Amino acid sequence: VDGSVGHETFAEFLQGYEPQSDGAGVETDLFEHYLKHEHYIWNSGRLRSQHSTIELRSACQQPFQERHTACALNTGIVCAAPELAKLIAPEVGEGSPAVSAMEKWWRESLHSGLLATPPKQGLTTKALEICSEALQKRGRGEDRFLEPLYERVANVENPAQAAKRMLHEFSQPTCDAHLTPMERLVQSLS
Repeated sequence: VDGSVGHETFAEFLQGYEPQSDGAGVETDLFEHYLKHEHYIWNSGRLRSQHSTIELRSACQQPFQERHTACALNTGIVCAAPELAKLIAPEVGEGSPAVSAMEKWWRESLHSGLLATPPKQGLTTKALEICSEALQKRGRGEDRFLEPLYERVANVENPAQAAKRMLHEFSQPTCDAHLTPMERLVQSLS
């Protein structure tokens, strides 16, 4: 998977890369570009040939009780790819306007989580239903791991949003003296 939906691979980016320097000959922006490409543009899945597995970085940092949710969703997406393509094309259009609509949603999602407005209402729930059906066809009971995602969509809140909300509720001015430096940082970003 090169994940290059409308973007070049990181290797292609490097071919045309013009380094920025701090004046002392130290490149200042290459690592930032790497982080952007590695974490935000390309799919966070890669083959792990030594282990005969696929690493799904989206599965990291999920709530413990939902630890199988991201893996089940990724499996559902792979199994339901043709059906998902049929869903998405009519919902958002085809060609570059569709890519633009999806990219706009994706970018808004990075900032707003599930508060981001999808290109078409109900698109997320319908995509989850299609993934669930694909997992049911596999007959391994994996569809049950998608249940927390329906709850997230209904509540319009993902685990990170819930954590920020709970921290904000906890960190009222009377409690500020008890905040750790990390909690203060999170509070300042809210």
